[in-house]
Parts: sequence; C-alpha cells; structure tokens
Amino acid sequence: MRSLPILDFPPPKPAYSSQITQNVSTPRVRCSHKPMMESNQSLLGNAHEQHMRPISALQLSATDESTTLYSAGMDGLVCQWDISSIDQCATPKLVQSARPHRNWIWDMALCRGQETVVTCSSDCTVKAWNAGTDGSSYELGAHEDFVKALASAHAASWVASGSLDRTICLWDLKEGRQEPMWRAMAPASIYSTTCNYTGSVTATGGVDRTIHGWDPRMQDSTFELFGHDDNVRTMCMSPDGRYLLSGSSDTTVRLWSVGEQRCIHTFLHHNSSVWSLYSNDPQLTTFYSGDRDGYLCKVDWNQNKDLSEGQCIVLARESSNETGQIPSILSIAVDNPQEVIWSSTLASSTFRCWKDVPTNSNYQLTREGDLPNLRQLPLKSQVNLKPIRHSDLLNSPLSSNFSQASPALVEALNSSQLQLPESAEEASPLSTSPLIEVPGSHGIIRACMLNDRMHALTIDSGGVVALWHIPKARCLGTFDNDSLHAAAHARQANDDWRPQDKPSDTLDLVQGIIEGDGVTQSWCSLDTSTGMLTVHIDESRVWSAEVYADEFNLDVVSGEEQPWTEDRVVLGVCVLRNLFRGLLLAETVLHPPENNDGIPQLARWLSSLQIPSETLLHMPLSQLPNAIRSDNTDQSLYSIMAHMTGTFTSTASGSVPAPAQVAESPLETTLLQLLNKVQAHFFTTPSSATSISSADSNGSLLNGLRRGVQKPQARLDSSNRTALVNFEQDLNALQSILQGPRRSAPPSPGTPGIFYADDLPIELLQDICQSGESKLVYRGSVVSIGRDTPLLELLAPLWLLKILFVRQNPNKELPRIRVHLEKWTPAQVSGTQPMKHALEAPQLSNKYSSVTTPRLLRVARIAEYVYQSLIASGVQAPYTYQSSSSVDVPIDIMCRNVTLPPRLTLVQCLRHWTRGTGDNMQLQYRWKAPAL
Repeated sequence: MRSLPILDFPPPKPAYSSQITQNVSTPRVRCSHKPMMESNQSLLGNAHEQHMRPISALQLSATDESTTLYSAGMDGLVCQWDISSIDQCATPKLVQSARPHRNWIWDMALCRGQETVVTCSSDCTVKAWNAGTDGSSYELGAHEDFVKALASAHAASWVASGSLDRTICLWDLKEGRQEPMWRAMAPASIYSTTCNYTGSVTATGGVDRTIHGWDPRMQDSTFELFGHDDNVRTMCMSPDGRYLLSGSSDTTVRLWSVGEQRCIHTFLHHNSSVWSLYSNDPQLTTFYSGDRDGYLCKVDWNQNKDLSEGQCIVLARESSNETGQIPSILSIAVDNPQEVIWSSTLASSTFRCWKDVPTNSNYQLTREGDLPNLRQLPLKSQVNLKPIRHSDLLNSPLSSNFSQASPALVEALNSSQLQLPESAEEASPLSTSPLIEVPGSHGIIRACMLNDRMHALTIDSGGVVALWHIPKARCLGTFDNDSLHAAAHARQANDDWRPQDKPSDTLDLVQGIIEGDGVTQSWCSLDTSTGMLTVHIDESRVWSAEVYADEFNLDVVSGEEQPWTEDRVVLGVCVLRNLFRGLLLAETVLHPPENNDGIPQLARWLSSLQIPSETLLHMPLSQLPNAIRSDNTDQSLYSIMAHMTGTFTSTASGSVPAPAQVAESPLETTLLQLLNKVQAHFFTTPSSATSISSADSNGSLLNGLRRGVQKPQARLDSSNRTALVNFEQDLNALQSILQGPRRSAPPSPGTPGIFYADDLPIELLQDICQSGESKLVYRGSVVSIGRDTPLLELLAPLWLLKILFVRQNPNKELPRIRVHLEKWTPAQVSGTQPMKHALEAPQLSNKYSSVTTPRLLRVARIAEYVYQSLIASGVQAPYTYQSSSSVDVPIDIMCRNVTLPPRLTLVQCLRHWTRGTGDNMQLQYRWKAPAL
C-alpha cells in the first residue's frame, strides 16, 4: 500500500507588519519529519470493495448448500459474503461487490427466490442486481424523492418501494418496465413498508404516525392502524398477513392484528426510538428489535399465555470506536441454524455477529432449583415485559406447576431476583463483545474547499485530516495527529477530544490555521456520500474561476516558488480538457481533418454497414471500421455501454440475454431511439422523422427523446413540431462542433497538462428536475474515454463538447473593481528618519488617481501603472534601479501601512487588507527603498 507525506502546521502567523510576505494565496503547511504512514484507500483514490460508510441493510439468503449475507451501505455499495462455515476465528469471505447507486442505500430486499438483490437509494432510484453476474445493475424505476423502504412479496414477481415523495410503487421484476405496476399516494412521507408472502397485503408507515394498509390486487387502501405517537420507522409482517409488528420513534414496538385492526400488545422495553425489527415467526411472537441507543433485544412470548411468562433478553449493546455517532442499529439479520445475529449501525462501516439464545415459546419447566426456564438466563440481562406482582405470580397457573410451592420458589418470590429491569437501558447486555466483526474501511465523511478553490480538506471516519489538490486529483498528505490535538487543546478542547467526533468543527479548526489569502470564485462542489471524495463540475460555473499559472503549479508542501508568469488557468476548463484528453485524441482517428463532415461516428457506421441499430450495438469492435481499439477487440458497443452505465444485468456467462429473460437497459432503449433519429437526420429524408419531446439545450441529445411509441411526423402536434425543430438545431450544433477545427490535446496554450491516473473514475450525470437529484448517464475512467468516444459523441452534453473542441473561449466579462490611489505619507513623529521622507512620492493627478480594473489584477501591475503615470507626469525616480523583470518597478503598493506582495491580486487585497466597501478600495504608493 502506498504512503502519503505527513503534514504539520506552520508557525503562528506574525502580526501584520510592513514586511512583504510571499505565496500568501496558498495553504500554509509544511512537511513533518515524522515517517510516512500507510494511507487509506479513500485517500489514494482506489476503488474499494469494502464498505466505507455505515451499513444500512443486511439480508440473509440460505440454501441447502450455502448461506449468504448481503450488506448494503450508505456508500452505495452492495457486498455478498459467504457465511456458510464461520466460527470465532474466521470472518465471512467476500464473494463479490457491486455499486448500483452513487448515493446512500436506505434499504435492500431479496426477491425471486433470493436470487435478485433490490436496493433503494437517496438518488431516488430502485435498482436490481443479480448476484453472480458482472456486478452491473438494472434500474427498475425512480421516485421524485429519497426512496426509504422496500418490501418483497416472495411468492409474487414484484417489489414495493416507499418514498419521501409520499408514494408507494410496485415494480415488476419479470418485465422490468420503467413505469410501476401500481402507484398510490400516502398521506405523508413513507419511512417503512412491509408485505405478506403472497403480496396480497402491503403496509406502509411514516411521519403521520399511522400504518396504512394496501391491497395491490384491488389497487386501493384497505385499513389504517392508529396508536403510535411518532414516526413509524420499521415494520415486518407475518407470512399469512394476519399480524404486523411496528417500531416507532415513540420508543414502542406494537403487535397488531391486521384482520381485527387492533393492537394486541405494546412492548415498552426500549427507552429510545426503535429503528429496526426482525422476525421469522409465523405469529411474530418471537422478534428482535434494535434502537437508537444501540440496544439489541430479543422478545419471546406466547399469545396464549400471560405476558409475564415471556422473555425479553438484552442480547448486546452496539458501540463505536470510530466516530462520535450514536450507534443506532439500522438492520438486523438472524441466522437461526447457527444461532447468531448480524447487526449494523449508523456509527460504523463495521458490522457484527452476536450470539443468540434459544427460542423457547413453550416455556417447559426444568428441575434446576424448581425455577422456570426463563429464569435460567441472568436476571440482569432480562427486561420485565409486564410489571410482576408477587401475589399475581402466586395465584397464576404457573405456580400450580410446582408441587407444594417449593421452598426455592417461595424464596425467589420473597427476594429481589424477580425484580427485573424495566427497560433495556437498565439491563446488562448478555454479550459484552461480538463473536465476529467484519471491518470496513475508513471513508471520508466531510470535505471543505479552501478559499483558493484549488485545495480542499477532508476528514475520514478514523479522524485522519488530509489536504488535496483538487484540479490535479491528488492527495498531498495527511496532518500529524499530535499537531491536531495540540491545536484543539489550545482552543480549550476536552482531554478526550477526537477529530472525528465533530468533523465539521475539526475542518474549521484546520482551515483557520492553514488558510492562505487566496480568493477565487467557486467552480465545483465536493461530495463525500460514497466515502470517497467526488468533485462535481457543471456548466453554470465551469468558466468562473481563474488563477495564475505560477500559483496553479506551486508545490505547497515543499514551498518552492514558481517563476513569475502572467498566464492564467481556468480551473474547470483545465480539468475537463485533461480528463477527456483521450476523447480529443480519439477524435483525430474517427474524424480526420481531410475527411470530416461532423457526422457522429455511430451514425456513419450504421450507414456504411447498412445494418439495423440493434445489430450495430452488438457488433464486436474488431468488425467496426476505424474503431478505437481496446484491450478486448471482441467487446461490443453494447457491452461497453452496459459497463459504463451500470444499468444492465448480464448473465453469468457474459452473453447477452434474450429480451424474455431480462429487460433491456433504459439507456439502450433511449440510445436506439436517438441513433435512429440521428440516422434519419443525416442520411434520410425529413419525412421519416419520429416523435421527439422537448430537449434540454444544457444536456445531451438523450434529453430530447421520449420513451414510447414512435409516430410519423405527419401526426405531430404543434408542440412536438417545436420540439422537433429544437432537436434538429441541437443536431446541427453537434455537427458544427464535430466538424470544426480540433483543439489540440493538452498541454495546449492556456491549459497546463495534468496527467491523471488511468483508473480515475469519470461520470456524466443528468439532472432530474422533479427531485433535484441526478441520474447516471455515463460511467468510465480516464483510460476508457478514448474507447467510449463514439458513444460519448451522443451521450455527452453539448456544453462539454464545446469546451473540448471549440478553440474560442467565451467572451466573459471579468468582475472589475475601482481603485483609488493616494501617495503614502510617513507618520508625523519625532525623530523621523530622512529615508522615510525620501520614499514619499508625488500625488497623482485626478486623471491617474482612480482606475477601474479587473479584480484578478496583481499588485505588481498596479505598481507598474503608478510608475508609468508618474513618468508620464514628468516625475523622476529618486534612485536608479536595475530591473530584472518587467513588473519589478521602483514602486511599493501599500494598504494600512502594509507593503503588499507583488503577486497579490486586488480581490485578495479587498478581502484581507483594505477597509473599502463594495467594489471600491483605497491603496497607497511610495518609492521603493533602494537595495543595500
């Protein structure tokens, strides 16, 4: 494993003085003398097969041959584990993993004989993945808000999803259509859902504190259950649909009779919100529950007997050694044959295995001290399901089972042994440590951009704070842990302070120490939802941030100063042109200058080969003329598209399944429609055009297509005609872009070369207006961009293609500032040295004393302006200067008696030194003291 440098904080900043500082815009760090440590995968940027964020869902799949555990995390990752033969010395074996989502997975369900894994996420989608395949997934459908819960009817071929958009949807697993089989509106946001084995009864719960019943066959609401006082967070239903178990934020677990629509019993053994439930008992009388405080309990009772005869055991209490998060239990999975319980929490990417206790619903008596079986377990680990009064117990049927009221029972009744704890919080967990821990990896949990907009700070779940160069996609190092604690204690932190307990405060602390004086416009946003650092670039800000090239290339760790340059770098544009370097190079092969008509390559291949669109996508690359070759030339465009989108579930053999076996990719459907339309535009008459919905000019051509039946142009209404015109305009714009003169691949003028790692992932997203989320259109890497170029010509948004291909930069007016220049006057104190008076320069005339200039202009240019203005006014410099640079002029620019560095920009002065308001600032000038 690679290592990263250890960084240390700089010495304390000196008070502002007349001394000129250098490199003020970059972070102030220095390299530590401590040896480098092995770094986490999340900092090295490598793909990781283990979870890096908390695990939100666990599911068990058991067959005669093996037992499999699936884990789904908030990092969007799903892992498959073999737990067939585990013991206390071995951990489960990771079989494979897939990342169907780019955001938090909230729930997971096993469907179709436990062969299909279905997940739902904060990206508003529901996706299916067949274990044993290549790891790609198929999108069943989407909601308009976070999808929080899933329920699988094992005897049916559908899965239900509940969302914060207040809808419950049924998705067909057999046909795989994009529209739900049935959709119903609930009164409030849905947090939990469940159904019976046949799927005839479905229930949802949420923030309205009510459980709503649905009949998918009649497609209507069937019942409502009232009783909870807060959000219904978790539910499970008996296979026959007669009983329902619900857990709520009101700290209670309720058992309901669905047929009678009443609550059979309310369990009060938790003191905090109940987050998870599990039961495979036909009547739900044996169940497991987990709460917000990490208590894992098992309840075992019989509806035909008194509740006081039941058992409530506090099996364990989860804790976290990684973060300051409360160890809320998010999911429970029980392996009955092995008598173990698996649990995951909100506080860690580690999930654990605990020892279970035997289920004993009949409560047969033993002769161990003449006490019933339920008393064999430690009393301190049990919770009183119902307050026990000695008189009630003496008169209960249970006492008649003892011959002549044995002395042991009488002694027990008269002692405190039967005074059980009233809640899990008062009990002592049966297990103090888990049988097995399956550790995850420390993932990044917070990130913040520094003011120079080139560097960022991150902190992971292990408390490691790292410094990044964002445009270069490189981690510069991690900060020394001792220095972090010293800085925190200097600010009155507690002795037990940990960086990960309050990650945002820790980043603010570090930023306040190392922050330079850089001031740059925002050009991207940072995301850590997957446990890795992700950078988002969109059209609205891609041209907004410029920095000087010498600052861009500065190594902040070594502190080596770069040669002065006036060249500027547009950060967003520079990153994109380097990331898509392979596309620029591939275009010279696909569209050579001597034969370039701007027609997309897929349309050209379709026309030259005279084959249907479907056949083109399934042809091996080796059979396509002038194709960009990859390592596997027998790979088809279809298989490339499947891997780069992650929206298609292939068979285990890797062959393309028949449509009857699995539905086609939604992207494939849309791409085929688009390809037919492009073919019609370039190679056939307009009469064969098909129906198009309105296109988004800011997106790709794919945004202009509508799924459904294609209609002849003669039947298009006026709105569709307008949309067709807009789409034709986009096609013409695409042709113009591809036909124009090619921009040379980086490094090119104004674009410094950045060499990214081949495996650096790249994604293209399409905004979903209804939810504010984004849908994945393309997933690839730096090394795969060239091979994917024919597809990217149609998938990439037009604004991105313009940045890559068009040589002219947009005429963007830079923000400007008005500078008022005054001569510097030495302080009027006794004993003033003559040198200070000699540095005083004449006052500029009104013609030159005010100037409006770009905010990014450097102080050196203001000094040059002052010098030239003084010379133009007939003023002679008092000393002779030997200038080695065109900007090294004999003028000092000052602000508040501080001599400003020549590299400093005006916007930095406005932010950090001047007392000016708005876009006006005042500066002073004087002659520079002669060199000694």
